[in-house]
Amino acid sequence: MLQGSYPLSSLPCGSVPVTYSPYGPKQSPRGPVTDAENGTGGRTTEPGHDPEGIDHQIRARPGGNRPPNPGTPPGGIDHPRRTGPEGEPPIPGGEFLHVRSGDPTTVSATPDGPESPRRPDPGRIPDPLDRALTWSGAAAVVVSFVAIVASTLLAPWFSWTGNALSELGAPGEPYAWLFNWGLILGGLLGSVFVCRVALESDSVVGWAGSALLLAATGSLAAVGAFPVGDPRHGPAAVAFFVFLTYGLVADGSARVLAGRPRTGLLVVWLGMANATAWLLWALVAAAGDAPGVAIPEFVGALAMAGWVYPATQRVRRSAAED
Repeated sequence: MLQGSYPLSSLPCGSVPVTYSPYGPKQSPRGPVTDAENGTGGRTTEPGHDPEGIDHQIRARPGGNRPPNPGTPPGGIDHPRRTGPEGEPPIPGGEFLHVRSGDPTTVSATPDGPESPRRPDPGRIPDPLDRALTWSGAAAVVVSFVAIVASTLLAPWFSWTGNALSELGAPGEPYAWLFNWGLILGGLLGSVFVCRVALESDSVVGWAGSALLLAATGSLAAVGAFPVGDPRHGPAAVAFFVFLTYGLVADGSARVLAGRPRTGLLVVWLGMANATAWLLWALVAAAGDAPGVAIPEFVGALAMAGWVYPATQRVRRSAAED
Protein backbone atom coordinates (compact mmCIF):
# COMPACT_ATOMS: atom_id res chain seq x y z
CA MET A 1 0.00 0.00 0.00
CA LEU A 2 1.36 3.41 -0.90
CA GLN A 3 2.29 5.43 2.08
CA GLY A 4 4.44 8.53 1.89
CA SER A 5 4.98 11.49 -0.42
CA TYR A 6 6.44 11.57 -3.95
CA PRO A 7 7.30 14.52 -6.22
CA LEU A 8 4.86 15.05 -9.05
CA SER A 9 7.66 14.56 -11.54
CA SER A 10 7.96 10.91 -10.51
CA LEU A 11 4.30 10.12 -11.21
CA PRO A 12 3.36 9.30 -14.85
CA CYS A 13 0.58 11.56 -16.11
CA GLY A 14 -2.71 9.90 -16.95
CA SER A 15 -2.36 7.00 -14.54
CA VAL A 16 -3.15 6.22 -10.94
CA PRO A 17 -0.43 4.55 -8.86
CA VAL A 18 -1.67 1.58 -6.87
CA THR A 19 1.45 0.23 -5.22
CA TYR A 20 4.86 1.78 -4.76
CA SER A 21 7.66 0.04 -2.96
CA PRO A 22 10.08 2.45 -1.32
CA TYR A 23 12.30 -0.49 -0.39
CA GLY A 24 13.70 -1.30 -3.78
CA PRO A 25 12.72 -3.41 -6.83
CA LYS A 26 9.78 -5.78 -6.52
CA GLN A 27 8.69 -8.58 -8.80
CA SER A 28 5.83 -7.45 -11.04
CA PRO A 29 3.13 -10.13 -11.01
CA ARG A 30 1.93 -9.60 -14.56
CA GLY A 31 5.03 -9.69 -16.70
CA PRO A 32 6.55 -6.98 -18.92
CA VAL A 33 4.95 -3.58 -18.93
CA THR A 34 4.91 -1.95 -22.38
CA ASP A 35 5.13 1.69 -23.34
CA ALA A 36 1.40 1.69 -24.13
CA GLU A 37 0.71 0.99 -20.49
CA ASN A 38 3.35 2.95 -18.61
CA GLY A 39 4.23 5.74 -21.01
CA THR A 40 7.97 4.99 -20.88
CA GLY A 41 8.56 6.02 -24.47
CA GLY A 42 9.20 2.59 -25.96
CA ARG A 43 11.04 1.04 -23.07
CA THR A 44 9.82 -2.32 -21.84
CA THR A 45 10.15 -3.14 -18.18
CA GLU A 46 10.92 -6.78 -17.56
CA PRO A 47 9.63 -8.61 -14.48
CA GLY A 48 11.89 -7.90 -11.52
CA HIS A 49 13.58 -4.98 -13.29
CA ASP A 50 12.76 -1.54 -12.04
CA PRO A 51 15.38 1.04 -12.98
CA GLU A 52 13.82 3.71 -10.76
CA GLY A 53 13.60 1.50 -7.70
CA ILE A 54 9.82 1.64 -7.80
CA ASP A 55 7.42 -1.11 -8.77
CA HIS A 56 4.84 0.37 -11.13
CA GLN A 57 1.45 -1.29 -11.22
CA ILE A 58 -0.62 1.09 -13.24
CA ARG A 59 -4.30 1.59 -13.75
CA ALA A 60 -4.79 2.65 -17.33
CA ARG A 61 -7.29 5.26 -18.37
CA PRO A 62 -10.52 3.97 -19.92
CA GLY A 63 -9.84 3.37 -23.57
CA GLY A 64 -6.27 2.21 -23.05
CA ASN A 65 -4.85 -1.29 -23.56
CA ARG A 66 -6.05 -2.37 -20.12
CA PRO A 67 -9.48 -1.85 -18.61
CA PRO A 68 -9.56 0.29 -15.49
CA ASN A 69 -9.43 -1.49 -12.18
CA PRO A 70 -12.48 -1.30 -9.93
CA GLY A 71 -12.55 1.97 -8.04
CA THR A 72 -10.70 3.98 -10.69
CA PRO A 73 -12.65 7.20 -11.29
CA PRO A 74 -13.69 7.83 -14.92
CA GLY A 75 -10.78 9.31 -16.75
CA GLY A 76 -8.34 8.45 -13.98
CA ILE A 77 -6.71 11.20 -11.92
CA ASP A 78 -4.76 13.98 -13.57
CA HIS A 79 -1.63 14.02 -11.44
CA PRO A 80 -0.32 17.52 -12.22
CA ARG A 81 -3.61 18.90 -10.88
CA ARG A 82 -3.32 19.03 -7.10
CA THR A 83 -6.46 17.55 -5.71
CA GLY A 84 -8.06 18.73 -2.47
CA PRO A 85 -10.17 16.79 0.01
CA GLU A 86 -13.34 15.19 -1.25
CA GLY A 87 -15.92 17.77 -2.24
CA GLU A 88 -13.43 20.65 -2.17
CA PRO A 89 -11.63 22.46 -5.02
CA PRO A 90 -8.03 21.66 -5.92
CA ILE A 91 -5.41 22.89 -3.50
CA PRO A 92 -3.19 25.52 -5.13
CA GLY A 93 0.54 25.28 -4.77
CA GLY A 94 2.51 22.44 -3.30
CA GLU A 95 4.79 19.95 -5.01
CA PHE A 96 3.70 16.67 -3.49
CA LEU A 97 0.78 14.33 -3.68
CA HIS A 98 0.10 12.37 -0.53
CA VAL A 99 -1.75 9.07 -0.83
CA ARG A 100 -3.37 8.03 2.40
CA SER A 101 -2.55 4.56 3.64
CA GLY A 102 -5.43 2.14 3.27
CA ASP A 103 -7.06 3.86 0.28
CA PRO A 104 -4.85 4.19 -2.83
CA THR A 105 -7.53 6.19 -4.65
CA THR A 106 -7.68 8.92 -2.04
CA VAL A 107 -5.16 11.61 -2.87
CA SER A 108 -4.61 14.91 -1.16
CA ALA A 109 -2.04 17.62 -1.51
CA THR A 110 -0.28 19.86 0.94
CA PRO A 111 2.22 22.63 0.22
CA ASP A 112 4.91 21.01 2.34
CA GLY A 113 4.55 17.37 1.44
CA PRO A 114 2.65 14.83 3.55
CA GLU A 115 -0.38 15.93 5.46
CA SER A 116 0.66 17.59 8.69
CA PRO A 117 -1.03 16.80 12.01
CA ARG A 118 -4.18 18.74 12.79
CA ARG A 119 -3.26 22.01 14.41
CA PRO A 120 -5.24 23.08 17.49
CA ASP A 121 -7.76 25.85 17.06
CA PRO A 122 -6.19 28.99 18.60
CA GLY A 123 -9.64 30.12 19.79
CA ARG A 124 -10.41 26.89 21.59
CA ILE A 125 -10.15 26.76 25.39
CA PRO A 126 -7.41 24.32 26.54
CA ASP A 127 -8.85 21.16 28.04
CA PRO A 128 -7.59 21.58 31.65
CA LEU A 129 -8.89 25.15 31.79
CA ASP A 130 -12.17 24.14 30.19
CA ARG A 131 -12.68 21.40 32.78
CA ALA A 132 -12.05 23.92 35.57
CA LEU A 133 -14.55 26.35 34.06
CA THR A 134 -17.08 23.58 33.55
CA TRP A 135 -17.01 22.50 37.18
CA SER A 136 -16.85 26.02 38.62
CA GLY A 137 -20.66 26.05 38.77
CA ALA A 138 -20.78 22.94 40.94
CA ALA A 139 -18.03 24.42 43.12
CA ALA A 140 -20.09 27.60 43.55
CA VAL A 141 -23.09 25.58 44.73
CA VAL A 142 -21.02 23.55 47.20
CA VAL A 143 -19.24 26.58 48.66
CA SER A 144 -22.42 28.64 49.03
CA PHE A 145 -24.53 25.90 50.58
CA VAL A 146 -21.81 24.77 52.96
CA ALA A 147 -21.45 28.35 54.17
CA ILE A 148 -25.22 28.84 54.58
CA VAL A 149 -25.99 25.54 56.29
CA ALA A 150 -22.91 25.64 58.52
CA SER A 151 -23.74 29.19 59.59
CA THR A 152 -27.30 28.23 60.54
CA LEU A 153 -26.02 25.33 62.62
CA LEU A 154 -23.44 27.50 64.38
CA ALA A 155 -26.02 30.17 65.26
CA PRO A 156 -28.42 28.74 67.88
CA TRP A 157 -30.58 31.90 67.80
CA PHE A 158 -31.36 31.56 64.09
CA SER A 159 -34.96 30.77 63.07
CA TRP A 160 -36.04 29.89 59.51
CA THR A 161 -39.39 31.56 60.02
CA GLY A 162 -38.25 34.58 62.00
CA ASN A 163 -34.92 35.67 60.53
CA ALA A 164 -33.20 36.45 57.26
CA LEU A 165 -30.20 34.50 56.05
CA SER A 166 -28.26 37.74 55.76
CA GLU A 167 -28.40 38.17 59.52
CA LEU A 168 -25.93 35.30 59.79
CA GLY A 169 -23.28 37.63 58.34
CA ALA A 170 -24.08 40.65 60.50
CA PRO A 171 -21.09 42.42 62.08
CA GLY A 172 -20.38 41.07 65.54
CA GLU A 173 -21.48 37.50 64.82
CA PRO A 174 -18.66 35.05 65.62
CA TYR A 175 -19.05 33.17 62.35
CA ALA A 176 -20.05 36.07 60.12
CA TRP A 177 -16.87 35.57 58.09
CA LEU A 178 -17.98 32.05 57.15
CA PHE A 179 -21.30 33.23 55.77
CA ASN A 180 -20.00 36.34 54.03
CA TRP A 181 -16.95 34.75 52.44
CA GLY A 182 -19.03 31.78 51.37
CA LEU A 183 -21.33 34.10 49.43
CA ILE A 184 -18.40 36.05 47.98
CA LEU A 185 -16.58 32.95 46.73
CA GLY A 186 -19.82 31.34 45.57
CA GLY A 187 -20.74 34.46 43.62
CA LEU A 188 -17.33 34.71 41.98
CA LEU A 189 -17.26 31.03 40.99
CA GLY A 190 -20.81 31.34 39.73
CA SER A 191 -19.83 34.32 37.59
CA VAL A 192 -17.01 32.32 36.02
CA PHE A 193 -19.38 29.47 35.27
CA VAL A 194 -22.00 31.75 33.72
CA CYS A 195 -19.33 33.18 31.41
CA ARG A 196 -18.45 29.64 30.29
CA VAL A 197 -22.11 28.84 29.67
CA ALA A 198 -22.47 32.04 27.66
CA LEU A 199 -19.94 30.67 25.14
CA GLU A 200 -22.49 27.99 24.23
CA SER A 201 -25.27 30.51 23.59
CA ASP A 202 -26.23 30.96 19.95
CA SER A 203 -29.20 33.33 20.21
CA VAL A 204 -30.02 36.77 21.54
CA VAL A 205 -32.35 35.24 24.13
CA GLY A 206 -29.57 32.93 25.35
CA TRP A 207 -27.09 35.78 25.64
CA ALA A 208 -29.66 37.88 27.49
CA GLY A 209 -30.20 35.03 29.94
CA SER A 210 -26.45 34.70 30.51
CA ALA A 211 -26.13 38.46 31.08
CA LEU A 212 -28.94 38.43 33.65
CA LEU A 213 -27.50 35.41 35.44
CA LEU A 214 -24.09 37.05 35.48
CA ALA A 215 -25.68 40.09 37.15
CA ALA A 216 -27.32 37.73 39.67
CA THR A 217 -24.07 35.98 40.62
CA GLY A 218 -22.32 39.33 40.89
CA SER A 219 -25.08 40.54 43.20
CA LEU A 220 -24.66 37.42 45.32
CA ALA A 221 -21.00 38.24 45.84
CA ALA A 222 -22.01 41.80 46.73
CA VAL A 223 -24.40 40.50 49.41
CA GLY A 224 -21.43 38.92 51.16
CA ALA A 225 -19.14 41.88 50.55
CA PHE A 226 -21.67 44.34 52.03
CA PRO A 227 -23.18 42.65 55.12
CA VAL A 228 -26.32 43.67 56.97
CA GLY A 229 -26.06 47.27 58.17
CA ASP A 230 -24.28 48.47 55.03
CA PRO A 231 -26.56 50.67 52.89
CA ARG A 232 -25.56 48.68 49.80
CA HIS A 233 -26.68 45.35 51.25
CA GLY A 234 -30.40 45.77 50.58
CA PRO A 235 -30.10 46.75 46.89
CA ALA A 236 -27.61 43.91 46.31
CA ALA A 237 -29.98 41.34 47.86
CA VAL A 238 -32.98 42.57 45.87
CA ALA A 239 -30.93 42.61 42.65
CA PHE A 240 -29.86 38.99 43.18
CA PHE A 241 -33.40 37.62 43.35
CA VAL A 242 -34.76 39.83 40.55
CA PHE A 243 -31.92 39.07 38.13
CA LEU A 244 -32.08 35.39 39.06
CA THR A 245 -35.78 35.13 38.21
CA TYR A 246 -35.54 36.84 34.83
CA GLY A 247 -32.24 35.16 34.01
CA LEU A 248 -33.66 31.67 34.55
CA VAL A 249 -36.75 32.46 32.49
CA ALA A 250 -34.64 33.83 29.62
CA ASP A 251 -32.16 30.95 29.70
CA GLY A 252 -34.94 28.36 29.79
CA SER A 253 -36.76 30.09 26.93
CA ALA A 254 -33.59 29.98 24.85
CA ARG A 255 -33.35 26.24 25.43
CA VAL A 256 -36.96 25.73 24.35
CA LEU A 257 -36.40 27.77 21.18
CA ALA A 258 -33.25 25.74 20.46
CA GLY A 259 -35.20 22.47 20.52
CA ARG A 260 -34.50 21.38 24.10
CA PRO A 261 -37.98 21.76 25.65
CA ARG A 262 -37.48 19.48 28.66
CA THR A 263 -34.52 21.23 30.22
CA GLY A 264 -35.83 24.56 28.97
CA LEU A 265 -39.14 24.22 30.77
CA LEU A 266 -37.34 22.96 33.87
CA VAL A 267 -35.20 26.10 33.99
CA VAL A 268 -38.21 28.34 33.36
CA TRP A 269 -40.10 26.72 36.24
CA LEU A 270 -37.08 27.18 38.52
CA GLY A 271 -37.33 30.89 37.87
CA MET A 272 -41.06 30.83 38.49
CA ALA A 273 -40.51 28.94 41.75
CA ASN A 274 -38.23 31.70 42.98
CA ALA A 275 -40.82 34.35 42.09
CA THR A 276 -43.64 32.30 43.64
CA ALA A 277 -41.79 31.96 46.94
CA TRP A 278 -41.49 35.73 47.21
CA LEU A 279 -45.11 36.20 46.16
CA LEU A 280 -46.31 33.87 48.91
CA TRP A 281 -44.12 35.65 51.45
CA ALA A 282 -45.62 38.98 50.39
CA LEU A 283 -49.15 37.62 50.78
CA VAL A 284 -48.41 36.36 54.29
CA ALA A 285 -46.75 39.66 55.20
CA ALA A 286 -49.76 41.57 53.87
CA ALA A 287 -52.00 39.56 56.21
CA GLY A 288 -50.30 41.28 59.14
CA ASP A 289 -47.83 38.64 60.32
CA ALA A 290 -44.57 39.37 58.50
CA PRO A 291 -42.34 36.27 58.69
CA GLY A 292 -38.62 36.16 58.15
CA VAL A 293 -37.33 36.01 54.61
CA ALA A 294 -34.97 33.07 55.17
CA ILE A 295 -37.31 30.59 53.44
CA PRO A 296 -37.80 32.52 50.15
CA GLU A 297 -34.08 33.34 50.18
CA PHE A 298 -33.25 29.66 50.47
CA VAL A 299 -35.73 28.80 47.69
CA GLY A 300 -33.86 31.24 45.44
CA ALA A 301 -30.56 29.57 46.29
CA LEU A 302 -32.08 26.17 45.45
CA ALA A 303 -33.34 27.52 42.11
CA MET A 304 -29.84 28.71 41.23
CA ALA A 305 -28.39 25.34 42.19
CA GLY A 306 -31.03 23.56 40.10
CA TRP A 307 -29.97 25.53 37.03
CA VAL A 308 -26.29 24.64 37.46
CA TYR A 309 -26.82 20.91 36.80
CA PRO A 310 -28.36 21.08 33.29
CA ALA A 311 -26.02 23.94 32.41
CA THR A 312 -23.01 21.81 33.38
CA GLN A 313 -24.29 18.88 31.33
CA ARG A 314 -24.73 21.15 28.34
CA VAL A 315 -21.15 22.42 28.55
CA ARG A 316 -19.82 18.86 28.94
CA ARG A 317 -21.70 17.65 25.86
CA SER A 318 -20.35 20.55 23.86
CA ALA A 319 -16.79 19.80 24.97
CA ALA A 320 -17.21 16.12 24.06
CA GLU A 321 -18.42 17.02 20.57
CA ASP A 322 -15.33 19.19 20.00
